[in-house]
Amino acid sequence: MSNPTFDELPAVPNAKLTRLFAWGLLVGTMAWTCGCDSSPRAPLLRDTAVYHSESEGFRFRVPEGWSQSANSVLPAGDLPGDVFLSRFQMTTAEGGASLQIICCNDVAAEQLEKHWSGPAFGVKEWKVEESLQKVKAGPIAGERIVYSGLLGGKTLMKHVTCLHKNQRLYSFVGLYWKNDAFARQQVERALESLIW
Repeated sequence: MSNPTFDELPAVPNAKLTRLFAWGLLVGTMAWTCGCDSSPRAPLLRDTAVYHSESEGFRFRVPEGWSQSANSVLPAGDLPGDVFLSRFQMTTAEGGASLQIICCNDVAAEQLEKHWSGPAFGVKEWKVEESLQKVKAGPIAGERIVYSGLLGGKTLMKHVTCLHKNQRLYSFVGLYWKNDAFARQQVERALESLIW
């Protein structure tokens, strides 16, 4: 059996509609392939000497040897809980350290020890090593609490500096092993350089 000729094909009921459909299909395909995508994207990672959060309006000097390993932008308005903003990591002789910036709706100073004592970062139970004390991070007054917890048979320190701004609580969380005095020093120096 041979292929039908054009004359033998059934007639198209409405050729004008078919052409419109074909053009619509072509335009839709082109838009899809050109990357018309409105889904949110995380900001680029940048290993620079200064971290700058344009959306939150602050910056600080990143200690030498620390690299950014994650970055995001906070949503506007009330936050649903603790929302991650950025993370920096460093390799040290004692096994490494990190500094994470986490934000939530503002929490009263007297509630901070409880807020940060729950299970997190692989540790089930955090013990307060240094009770809440008033500190300054750059020009901003805040509070610091230092915790310890067991992770893999070693003592992990959680160094939390909390700053209250724009009805939000910005928590700068340093994680390092108990014997890593250098990592703690680096976390504190970064916060001393904060400009809001």
